[in-house]
Amino acid sequence: MNKSLKANPQNCSLCNLCALVCSKVQVGYSDPAFSGIRISHELPAALKVKLTYCLQCKQGYCIKSCPYQALVRDEQGIVRLARDKCHCTEIRPCVEACKFKAIYSVPLWQYPIKCDMCQGSPRCVQVCPSGALRV
Repeated sequence: MNKSLKANPQNCSLCNLCALVCSKVQVGYSDPAFSGIRISHELPAALKVKLTYCLQCKQGYCIKSCPYQALVRDEQGIVRLARDKCHCTEIRPCVEACKFKAIYSVPLWQYPIKCDMCQGSPRCVQVCPSGALRV
């Protein structure tokens, strides 16, 4: 069974705690630009919130596109990035291949950013005060 995040954007309070804790796990400091989850909204006009993150999709477009086999699916169905194998610099085929726009390229950062479920225990779910995220 594939483990993945599930979101209820209607519950999102836009506090950004999920993105802050994710970036801390991903790169060692809190900066939403380095988060595997992105929050976008059309407020106040539309009252619409969108949460974008890796769905750990069965198609594995990112896995298939990686010329270095740096993206692999583990036994829980989670797609993980093996940083020691990732050698793409400016052009990252995995970012382009993701149909869900859930892998991000950040200028001056050497690796793509994506949700890897924090080794199976997503910190974003743990810190979300409104219950907008679950596994």
